[in-house]
Amino acid sequence: MALEYDDFGRMAIDAKLSSQEKIGFDNKREESLIFPDISNKLRLGEASHILDIGCGCSKPAIDLIDFCKDKNKTLILVDNPNMLRNIEKHVTTHKNIFLVGGKFPEIKNKINQVSKKFDAIICYSILHHIIGMNYFKLSLLQINSKTISR
Repeated sequence: MALEYDDFGRMAIDAKLSSQEKIGFDNKREESLIFPDISNKLRLGEASHILDIGCGCSKPAIDLIDFCKDKNKTLILVDNPNMLRNIEKHVTTHKNIFLVGGKFPEIKNKINQVSKKFDAIICYSILHHIIGMNYFKLSLLQINSKTISR
């Protein structure tokens, strides 16, 4: 059975699970290469406004947060509110990093309150969980006309 949005919300608050298990992976998955790969492919060094939909709470999300803090980038992280609680301690003191709890695309108005344009949109390892892919893609286009696709 495929995991869905509410399943991730339940897993996010399970104290027995590691950060990798909370996002649906086992502890054997090597995550240290994920952020460098994303950064290279999307040219995040050139981006000033970044949106991550389904960011999770494991190492790639923390690496992205640290990168955006260090480079003073605007970052919007979207996920289930329970999932975001696992990473909020990493963003509480930074004025350009925003947590938006809720299911995309239902929360796109909340996203637009922070930024209407993005230089990069990250949807890493979530597309296979999306029901209604055409609506999802159309919603991405509606929030941003400058989506980088690689």
